[in-house]
Amino acid sequence: MATKETALVMDTMTLIDANRHAIQQKQNRTLTASFINKLDFEGTHVVGMHFPHTNYIGAEGMRCHILCKIQDSDAPAAVWLDMPFKDWKYVETVVITRYEPEGEYDLKEETDE
Repeated sequence: MATKETALVMDTMTLIDANRHAIQQKQNRTLTASFINKLDFEGTHVVGMHFPHTNYIGAEGMRCHILCKIQDSDAPAAVWLDMPFKDWKYVETVVITRYEPEGEYDLKEETDE
């Protein structure tokens, strides 16, 4: 049986542009230049929890928890970014199909005998 789920993702250039705009809007949560230099420029970054947010000077956007793909690493880095709404529209929704096996499976490691 297959189930479908969705995930929100963005590429590195979208993330960098959103961060630049967040800095221009004086948002509270932004990424440092040293962190951006560690990003995998071919990577995909996954948006987790997100909610509308208005900062202390009234700039509106989405506060996002993002798992970022880092160069030469399999482990993501978790960051927060206050993303302006004009950049939020570039976040993509992808559909993930999960296949669940029918019946029971023995998950013991197979041995050659």
